[in-house]
Amino acid sequence: MFKQTAMAVAITVTVAGCAGGPFDGIFQTRPSDHVEDKPESGRVNALMRIADATAAAGDMASAIQMYRNAHKADPLNGEVTERLGEALLRIGEFDEAVAVFDKAVRGGNSSGAHIGKAKALIALNQPQAALSHLEAALKLEESGRVYNAIGVAYDLLGDHGAAQAYYRTGLDISAGDLNLQNNLGLSLSVSGHHDEAIRVLRKSATSPRAQPRNRLNLALAYGMAGETAAAAETARMDLDEASVRQNLAFYATLRALNDSRQTIRAIGAHNGAVRMRPAVRSQSRVPNAQN
Repeated sequence: MFKQTAMAVAITVTVAGCAGGPFDGIFQTRPSDHVEDKPESGRVNALMRIADATAAAGDMASAIQMYRNAHKADPLNGEVTERLGEALLRIGEFDEAVAVFDKAVRGGNSSGAHIGKAKALIALNQPQAALSHLEAALKLEESGRVYNAIGVAYDLLGDHGAAQAYYRTGLDISAGDLNLQNNLGLSLSVSGHHDEAIRVLRKSATSPRAQPRNRLNLALAYGMAGETAAAAETARMDLDEASVRQNLAFYATLRALNDSRQTIRAIGAHNGAVRMRPAVRSQSRVPNAQN
């Protein structure tokens, strides 16, 4: 969905890691073009470049300290504030991220600040509060990432029809976006539209840009539809046999649940714990759809 962090409701949002769960892409960052020239701009620019490189290398603790130093040097710089908030999201410090993004929201009319605070609220299982910020962001930025995040909030509220409408609108803007396809497919699967869910998730799983998470979400959709053989074949592309068997048992458990929000929570908790064996993709192909 980079490490995967289960939210309070056990929904997995894309933060980091390899398995990938529902609602990918809402924690993706969008690199800034610049940090504004201000009295401390030279030092701030240097700190931000080093922090970005440190974060890219995986040392988030050191990166966050540098982001903090940049924020201290220029507390009114919205770009710096947002970057600190995004880094806090990546390590699961959601309460602090809310506070940081709130400063950015109050400091200016930035879609990024609203989106960041919404993502933190979603991670804290407060999708209704997140929606107000996402609606504000949509007025400033009509983009796939905003429609994706709004869809996530509605899915968490159990309004899957609204969620799917927002994902589809996002795909009208960002055709082929794997995060939007992934979330649309999972929402369709959870709400019982299995045939369409499989079709949508196959597009993600067979894309040249597909990641293991896309193939495993297709396996989940097959499993939710009761197509055990296709689920197993797809899962084997990225999992060892013991994990495939565990996943099949999990899919059977999901089919027995009657509450879609409970199903989403279970998927998030499960996918956050999945770990894949390396370099298995060449051993298999995504099976043909049976629908």
